[in-house]
Amino acid sequence: QGPGDVAPRAVDLTVDHKPMDPVERDRIVKSNGRVERLVDEMGEEMGPHRVWLQSAWIPGLAMSRALGDVLAHQVGVSSEPEVSVTELDLTHKFIILASDGVWEFITSQEAVDIVAQSPTVDDGCRALVDEAHQRWLTEEDGV
Repeated sequence: QGPGDVAPRAVDLTVDHKPMDPVERDRIVKSNGRVERLVDEMGEEMGPHRVWLQSAWIPGLAMSRALGDVLAHQVGVSSEPEVSVTELDLTHKFIILASDGVWEFITSQEAVDIVAQSPTVDDGCRALVDEAHQRWLTEEDGV
């Protein structure tokens, strides 16, 4: 990026599949799962809404779609992807593919800014993972 260049803008190409999305939640509840937040020993809710069995506090996924989780699939977590097509051109400098381990702590625009400010894409990837890890450590210390 040189002087006068416009800063890259994040464009979300997907939506997060979270248990609180009405369509996702409906599928889970109809499959005899439940969607609730964890409750601490003081009775306070904490963390994101998660998918649980009716009778136990497992599996505890904070997403409503996942690959290979047999237990979660029994209570409505889907492995079916949502597919979309986006045409890219030379104005698109990079695309960021990441899991919830990044997106739980970093917004799309923050991720773009981190990668764009790095000297190489590889450095940007490392910086993005490092930042997500640091934010996770900070949040986990508070829980």
